[in-house]
Amino acid sequence: MGEERKTEKRKRPRTCVGCGEESPKRELLRVIRTPEGEVRYDPTGRANGRGAYCMQLPGVRGACKKKKALSRALKTDVSEDVYENLLTLCIDERGRLEMDQSKSEELMNILGLSRRAGILLIGQDQVLGGGKHNEKLVVVVTSDCSANVLRSLKPRVERGEAILLKLEDTDRTTLGSYLGVGSAQIAALPHGGLAKKVLAIYDRSDANEQNQSL
Repeated sequence: MGEERKTEKRKRPRTCVGCGEESPKRELLRVIRTPEGEVRYDPTGRANGRGAYCMQLPGVRGACKKKKALSRALKTDVSEDVYENLLTLCIDERGRLEMDQSKSEELMNILGLSRRAGILLIGQDQVLGGGKHNEKLVVVVTSDCSANVLRSLKPRVERGEAILLKLEDTDRTTLGSYLGVGSAQIAALPHGGLAKKVLAIYDRSDANEQNQSL
């Protein structure tokens, strides 16, 4: 009987603190406050500490931050680094950036400005070899980006060194024309003001769909 209760408890859905919807535990991100007071993502889902759950959607992550839902659930302040890590996990290599025309143009304008400023990395070699040591990159890939490029980026995403955004409505020819090169399937910005603007566009594009349920 005791084992049955434990099994039922493990299968019981958890509630997202951002939108209030229930989902299986394995489909949610768990953030904990450890006994030592550290707030961090718990990849095992079993670490000791007070826990809170968040859906793997950038818009919900944004809602958690705006409403301070994680802070309330964990009864402590949650740092910007924790939210940035959650956004990385929400997007990862399956992330999609589906935006209306105005947001797409806004994104391309930021990338063009970054190139003119000399801080945009273009192409696989520059992105994988560029940036300062341990510097986090915001990486944009096109809808027809090769599987080989995505595989090469995966270790950096998993280590938290890159946030990967996939542009579902933009191919390499289109991106290349915006950047003034023949073709480009990947580009990256070092973490900073312009990179944060790109992330804000992504978050808004996802949040628009989620706002009705928040």
